[in-house]
Amino acid sequence: MSAQPRALREKLVWPGIVFFLIGTSVTLMSITLFLAVSDRSFGVEEDYYAKAVSWDEDAADRAASDALGWTASVELAPELDLSGSRAVMVVLTDAQGEPVDATASDVFAFHHARRNQTVTFPLTRIAPGRYSAGAPLHREGLWQLRFRFSHGRDVFLTTTDLSTESGGPDGGETGGR
Repeated sequence: MSAQPRALREKLVWPGIVFFLIGTSVTLMSITLFLAVSDRSFGVEEDYYAKAVSWDEDAADRAASDALGWTASVELAPELDLSGSRAVMVVLTDAQGEPVDATASDVFAFHHARRNQTVTFPLTRIAPGRYSAGAPLHREGLWQLRFRFSHGRDVFLTTTDLSTESGGPDGGETGGR
């Protein structure tokens, strides 16, 4: 009597090991997938395929923008105001240092630690070549801001990395690149 149940147990050992290993693998893959999807610091560039397809046109636009010789000096307030916004000041100048009166598109911004949480906000012209905004940049640290200015047929594109800390790596102020 005891030989029969023992033989059955011996026959089930190897299939049991196989199913245990498969179950362990599925569990680890599920945990890995959950962690990869729920990571708030990871983000994919919006519409990346279309941007990759039009890379040559974008490179030509960036070269034309650089050829203008315009500069955007951007200053980001180190502290939030009473409404919970952070002041952003932009001074747009041409190659001779004269202000450029251009139309500003919405600014695209994201914090480097939370790439998938993007923010857009409009710039308001306050004087020729000067623009201001109250931006919802609540998190402290390093932000990337992407600007687009147009004046007639001229289009100026610039990307700036700014720190909200007054003594941060950029000192809270930097020029466009």
